[in-house]
Amino acid sequence: MDKHLHNNDWYLIINPAASGGLVKKKWAEIKKLFLANEIEFEYAFTEYPMHAIEIVDTAIKKGHRNFIGIGGDGTNNEIINGLLKQKEVPSTELLYTLFPLGTGNDWIKTHRIPKKPKKWFDAMSKARIQQHDAGLVLYEQNEIMTSRFFVNVAGLAYDAFVLQTAKKEEIPLDNQWAYLMGVLRCLFKFKPRPIRLRIDDKQMEEVYFTINIGICKYSGGGMQLVPHAQPDNGKLALMTAKDITPLNIILNFPKLYGGRVKNYKKALLEDTKNILVEAAKNTPPTFIEVDGELIGQAPAEFSVQEKALRVLVP
Repeated sequence: MDKHLHNNDWYLIINPAASGGLVKKKWAEIKKLFLANEIEFEYAFTEYPMHAIEIVDTAIKKGHRNFIGIGGDGTNNEIINGLLKQKEVPSTELLYTLFPLGTGNDWIKTHRIPKKPKKWFDAMSKARIQQHDAGLVLYEQNEIMTSRFFVNVAGLAYDAFVLQTAKKEEIPLDNQWAYLMGVLRCLFKFKPRPIRLRIDDKQMEEVYFTINIGICKYSGGGMQLVPHAQPDNGKLALMTAKDITPLNIILNFPKLYGGRVKNYKKALLEDTKNILVEAAKNTPPTFIEVDGELIGQAPAEFSVQEKALRVLVP
């Protein structure tokens, strides 16, 4: 068996609220599986939003270096932020992977990490370490500039509007079909606004329908809006789309959802290192979501942190 999973002590960070509380119900069963597979571990439960960041920091100060998240994409994002924001050791001395028990589970799709527990243990027993890039966004939250790392996809304009609407109307987006319905439900409510972009040395101002920035490929329960994303090439995968009507979206949805967005003439795919996003003057705010979490608004500066993480993947 591979030394990475079985010859290391692991620190498990468990989000009991993930997947609508399913993780809490299944924890006893999950714990037995780790013991049966002879994995040495300690663990802690998250109790509130962003608690995983604090747990990681405390665990690293106690000497822990290997982490497994138990939850979904939100849990994954919090733990990644904990690993990259702590100041105790270089993040490249840490090792991380995810035991997926969330709703969207988009990050694992790029890495082909199995969802079923037995298959997860089988795959991870022969896993390898991958050097993984991370995206960093500096943005405004409550009129204060702050930062957030992401390892999957960031979305602005329409993507953030879908999450904003779901939160406001208390509509759960807890599976692929719920997210799909949320996307379609918002089509006739959203009004695109002018947005200023600076992409490396290019500047432009357009009425963008959606802007997606990816380290990995999947978002929204399986959409591939940045199919050219690679988690280890040192670049941000950018997709911008403008001049789109709701009917246009509906007719081209298979392309947008199935990774054939490059065949959609209104979408532009490119790779870059830095992106600055600003709402045009005298327009409503441009909001941002990362890894499925609504975080704040533009102005926002995106950059890539090359090989910032070591992750265990099949």
